[in-house]
Amino acid sequence: MAERCVAHLDMDAFYVSVELRRRPELRGRPVIVAGTGPRAVVTTASYEARRFGVGSAMPASRARRLCPDGVYLTPDFAYYREASSEGMAIVRAHVETIEVIGLDEAYLELTGLPAPHAAMRRILLEIETTTGLSGSVGIGPSKLVAKVASDAEKPAGFVVLSREQACARFASSPPGLVPGIGPKTSARLAELGLTTLAAVAAAPWRRASPSRPRSGAPRSWRSSRPRAGRCPPPPPACRAARDGVAARSTRRRRPRRGGRRSARTTRRTLSSESSVPSGGRESAYGRR
Repeated sequence: MAERCVAHLDMDAFYVSVELRRRPELRGRPVIVAGTGPRAVVTTASYEARRFGVGSAMPASRARRLCPDGVYLTPDFAYYREASSEGMAIVRAHVETIEVIGLDEAYLELTGLPAPHAAMRRILLEIETTTGLSGSVGIGPSKLVAKVASDAEKPAGFVVLSREQACARFASSPPGLVPGIGPKTSARLAELGLTTLAAVAAAPWRRASPSRPRSGAPRSWRSSRPRAGRCPPPPPACRAARDGVAARSTRRRRPRRGGRRSARTTRRTLSSESSVPSGGRESAYGRR
């Protein structure tokens, strides 16, 4: 069986590149595509603007402070979707199985192709010739390796890595390089002294994960999968807590009326007690 081969195609500064097709006079200048509202964020920044510290998802107000001389354009998503359709049509013409992520990214299944690397270079060349847009490609045995490889040498990068090569190349990189590890998780790992991917890979499992999740159950129980069609039994501590809750829930409780019995209820109780003949059963309020 042939080893799996997956490619990740990521268009370079896609929204800005599409804008430069109809505004070529802006090439070489710091161009930033962002909204105009009070909570607007940067959609894409050209590589000239990124030298000033401007990046995607940054508040537009902060971007204007970092790069006051930049050219700010309002997003035109209808135009961007049209350009994306042109590029993805070329990809579909060459590869049967693809997974489109947004307007500017796609995973391509290259397993089984006689020359997958050459096929990707032909796709890139046709996209650039037809649409005037450039992209970066990462190729690996999984989507994760392909995604990280495509970001390694942008713009116009073409990186091919095996799993072992990716582990060696990105060992000194911060954990945030991996998709899905955000700022909060990175900060939590930094508190544990795990500031590189190599440190995370070498860390014991109990050290790299919290000892108790929010629900109070051990993580080993929460994350275990059912086997042989049965759910794993809860640990003794959880069983005791569950049984205690069940016992308390079935215990009959006396209703409370604001902490005190009203005068009317007291008179009704006393009158009912006086009507019961002697020899009745003992109650909390006397003989009935």
